[in-house]
Amino acid sequence: MAEAAVTIQQPLFDDVRIADLGTVSIRVIVLPPKQRKGAGSESEPSLPLDLEEGEDFLLDKAATPLGSYLEHSRGKRCVVFLVNGQRQESLDNSFIVQDLGFKYLRNRMMIAVDVDGLRPEAIGKMMQGSRQGFYRGDIWNAMMKRIAATLKEDPDLLRLEEEAEEQVSELKAGDEKVKQTLDQLIDSHHEHGWHTTEGAGTSGDNQGDELGFKMLVKGGVVSLLPPDKGQAAEYPVLFSQPASSSIRLRPNQPREISIKSLPSNHWQALGQFNVNNDPTVMELNVKKEKLADHGKLTLLFTEPEGFDTDQYPVHAKVRVTATFNGIKEPRQLELRIFVKPDQPPPDPVLLDEPFKLKVTSREPIKLRRGEDDIHVRLWWDGKDRLLTGRHPEWKIRARLLDEGKAQPVFNFSEPTAGRFSLLISPRPEWRLGDQLKFEVTAEGPRGRVLVTSFVGVVVDPPAPPEPKEDEPRLVNSDLMAGTNRRPPYDLKYINRDDYETTPCWSETSWTDEDSGCFKDGYYKYLDDPSRWRLRKAIEQGLGSALRLGNRRLESFGRCVVLRTAQWALDGRANLPSIDQFREILGETATGMVAGARALRAATKANPNKPIIEIINRSAAGVEKDERLQAWRPPRLVLTSPPYAGVHVLYHRWQVDGRKEAPLPFMIANKLDGAFSSYYTMGDRKYPGLKTYFDNIRATMASIAALADEHTFIVQMVGFSNPKWQLPRYLETMEEIGLQEMFLPKLHGEGDGRLWRSVPGQRWYIDQRGNTPGSREVVVLHVQRRSAGSGGEGR
Repeated sequence: MAEAAVTIQQPLFDDVRIADLGTVSIRVIVLPPKQRKGAGSESEPSLPLDLEEGEDFLLDKAATPLGSYLEHSRGKRCVVFLVNGQRQESLDNSFIVQDLGFKYLRNRMMIAVDVDGLRPEAIGKMMQGSRQGFYRGDIWNAMMKRIAATLKEDPDLLRLEEEAEEQVSELKAGDEKVKQTLDQLIDSHHEHGWHTTEGAGTSGDNQGDELGFKMLVKGGVVSLLPPDKGQAAEYPVLFSQPASSSIRLRPNQPREISIKSLPSNHWQALGQFNVNNDPTVMELNVKKEKLADHGKLTLLFTEPEGFDTDQYPVHAKVRVTATFNGIKEPRQLELRIFVKPDQPPPDPVLLDEPFKLKVTSREPIKLRRGEDDIHVRLWWDGKDRLLTGRHPEWKIRARLLDEGKAQPVFNFSEPTAGRFSLLISPRPEWRLGDQLKFEVTAEGPRGRVLVTSFVGVVVDPPAPPEPKEDEPRLVNSDLMAGTNRRPPYDLKYINRDDYETTPCWSETSWTDEDSGCFKDGYYKYLDDPSRWRLRKAIEQGLGSALRLGNRRLESFGRCVVLRTAQWALDGRANLPSIDQFREILGETATGMVAGARALRAATKANPNKPIIEIINRSAAGVEKDERLQAWRPPRLVLTSPPYAGVHVLYHRWQVDGRKEAPLPFMIANKLDGAFSSYYTMGDRKYPGLKTYFDNIRATMASIAALADEHTFIVQMVGFSNPKWQLPRYLETMEEIGLQEMFLPKLHGEGDGRLWRSVPGQRWYIDQRGNTPGSREVVVLHVQRRSAGSGGEGR
């Protein structure tokens, strides 16, 4: 009989029971936000509070509150594990964000875990022979699971996280209109490429919030998801203003919140408008009011007489539900409210002989089933040293009073100013709805005993509900709203490496001038960390422009920001500082205002009041415009058409050499829907510049149709190759009935025309020297005269 060799692999930690590893001591330090020494100071850069996960900024170590405490900046080694006071292992702030969920504290929070309380066998199993960190096996996983369960629901950390989030919310709310305008403007054009669908608005230069596509973010906006079953979700949706995921209330101070529809014109079709208050917070009063174009909520938390201030912050949820005529599904918006006074209550007087012990958490305590500890806040009037140290004078114990039920694991945090927490590890056999009574006892010298008790109710942990066909559904973060339809186009993505092998419309290959859309949005080539402060300054300038009060002043403010931003970014080798940007911004605004006032004064002083009419349209076909039918022929037409075959960047700024940034469209609140060939009347690489000369013929023929024999047409134009392009240009003028004229003073000089070097050229043009494209010429034309009319040399 053949023998079978069987190898049984022993468990790695068979001699150490996970349930009896010992204890660890956790100390959490949260530093206050770092204060800037002065407004606009460049010596103290600060990390933005709304920094997204994974976004990296090159800052000094001291730029964040933790910078001077850490060996590496940007959150490295902010969680340390100590053995005999020496660091043996460390983690970065991803543990704080991902495992604990404290996104807004990640740059201010340090955690020190002392593992000396573990059994020597457990420490020995984690220590590696290389002495480079802990071995991350079963014991490590059990310890990290215990640490996360202890800290996730800590009330003090939750309070600090809410305060930090509130600071971000107020920052966002202060510039909410700017963010909505910028986001909608970018998404309304560039998101076409992702097969998302149009909302109810229209793209373009319109008023209100409807700019086509909508990116619904997490900050208070609730819509319907396209469900797997039932009807697809569509607009309208509800959102709050300020759009924040958490709303702060102060006791006894009302606060108004606006509830609006998106698109805004759907509010007129509002059928029902209901508000459901949180039944667990009886002190919160919510008053609703339906107005013509939005709804208004007035929130008021009335602090009752004798209210225990240790119960702050108080949390509540308010749900707003609305139905719109002709739409089956209701729309719902959930507001998270937390109540906290501006000033914390003063620290009480603590005694050497305490006589009070009480529970400060709001009862009944919610005993959530699961793995996370339940935190119950306690307070006593004894000094902290009575409960700390190796041999404390007082000892605190807790027990479950219900007979026949197993005792859970209890732990206590160290007291601070008389406040501490009881940590309860929930038992798996606890059933939903059970009411359990607990007792906390403090035992001191001479047989002294302080006793308090509380009641808890077993509840399930919050979980995202599964969507039903007839209930509102929450929109996930960064989810595009709208219905999914087949787009009326074929979307192609083309890289420059594929230009020669991919057919381009009716041509054989692609160029950078062909019609298309870049995927990177209006911050293309400007997302480098070195430009972050300039981007913020530009957005703040736009925010000031939007707050000027009316559309004309807003356009004026946008022009100021546009001119200053071009000075700061376009074709620069070195970026200006924020102080320089603000200085030029002020000078530009002052100069524009002074120029406008001077023009107004000169106009008033002129006895012959000029009549000015601005018509914004293509010159081709302008002779048929009804607005010009009653006007007499002009005496002078002055124009400078795009230069033939010359690369002139009219619609974008050049950064980092010759990269083309579309930021000016965002500042001007316009859509970037065309490429350079649109602005230059044709592709400069098109054979024979046929498209250019066709457009010149169409536009100048319309101008000639408006003129008569007394009209002078003056053009300033340039050419990449004047030898053949200038004669071709003059031939085109002759074909439409125009005759060239020459200035008598230039007779005998060169070709008899006025030439000059183009001012304000790009740096790379100057480096090339005197090229054909760096010069421009003035040409004069009149209508061709019939034979015998005379007037040669007019």
